[in-house]
Amino acid sequence: MSTTDVRGAAAGDLAAQALLGALLWEPGRIRDVSDWLESADFEHWAHRAIYQTLTGLIADGRPVVLQDLPGILARGEYHDAHVDSTGSGPLSAPALHTLLSMTPATPDRAHRDQGGTARSEHVRYARIVLDNSVRRQVAAVGARIEQLGRTAAQHDDQHSADPMGPALAEVRAALQRLEGRVATSHAGRVSITEALSGAPPVAELPQRGEPRTSVTAPAALKTAAVPSSAEAERAERAFIGACLVAPEVRSAATEWLRPEDFASPDAAQTWRVVLDMTQRGDPVDFVLVAVEVETARAVAHAAGLELVGYDPSTLHRLAERGDQLGGHRAAEVIRRAALQRITHRARTELDAVAENRAFGSRALLQNAQQTVSEAQQTSGRLSGQSAPSIAAAMFTGSSGLAAVPPPRMSSSEHAPPRSQQARGGSPRRRR
Repeated sequence: MSTTDVRGAAAGDLAAQALLGALLWEPGRIRDVSDWLESADFEHWAHRAIYQTLTGLIADGRPVVLQDLPGILARGEYHDAHVDSTGSGPLSAPALHTLLSMTPATPDRAHRDQGGTARSEHVRYARIVLDNSVRRQVAAVGARIEQLGRTAAQHDDQHSADPMGPALAEVRAALQRLEGRVATSHAGRVSITEALSGAPPVAELPQRGEPRTSVTAPAALKTAAVPSSAEAERAERAFIGACLVAPEVRSAATEWLRPEDFASPDAAQTWRVVLDMTQRGDPVDFVLVAVEVETARAVAHAAGLELVGYDPSTLHRLAERGDQLGGHRAAEVIRRAALQRITHRARTELDAVAENRAFGSRALLQNAQQTVSEAQQTSGRLSGQSAPSIAAAMFTGSSGLAAVPPPRMSSSEHAPPRSQQARGGSPRRRR
């Protein structure tokens, strides 16, 4: 196992070996950790098999005899791992003796200076094993969420309004159960101390075969093609053009599409302007939007911010090409691309949290829950209205007439009379 793993897997492997050694020395200690530590929390398959066997023997009321353990492991009575028939390997008698030697003996705190009675730190080792398991599972959640974002793009929306919703809800529930195990591992300090002092253990071991909870991968959705960056850019430009000429596209998209769903800063800022104008009840066309965008750019320039938003000539070209059906199709591409980006961002955030050793398990899981919750909310919003259902409604409703495109501007055309130019007044600037 690599000693350079940023998640501390090398140190975690030492903790797992020390824990199993402590349990082999005194099998009764299993009851101190079995309430919250699962075999799946061990990274190494052999460690999982040994822990499954020890907990299985205790649950069945059978004695744990070190001399008999290699034979029980070889028969696979409590695990399904492969066992080397030659009597060597990580489940053999020599390997078990190596685990016994890996367990340090720590003096009792009250007599440490005087070299007092040695005691086991198996509960601390178990918490380390659980902490590393939490980090691996959170990283796995990130990978799963990104996969969901890639496959949800072409999920049949007739079966579910939000194809990612059920899977993300399952992930959040699994994280919540994981939080419960972490809380139990720290809440049981008093009973653990009593157990170390000789008090009879009170924890009940789970029955053999009882299902355990962990963050597992939900059933995969069917494979989908994720829009490329070039496709997403073309879709954003086509969508803005359609919004400038087709009120139906604009009104449908205002229900679920936000500026942060766009990859292009220019498209995002232009859509923000269109949203503001729509919410104010102002008319929307490429001229009025161009004025508003220029005003916003002037304000940004004065504040030393980046100048974003489509320029007037670009807005005119987009409006010339805009059409209602194309706008709905473009909105669907934007939705799919936004889902992929939000899930990729969720994975990046979860990876960063899982690798940050400054976070304890509880803080790590709280951050993971927040990240998954945000992805779930965004997925639900983006799936609230999809392009196929909008397009179908467009042809069954009363507003199915195509919008009339704006007239072409030409440098050879005459300018309108001065009286008509003055009628519009000066552009309104934001304060």
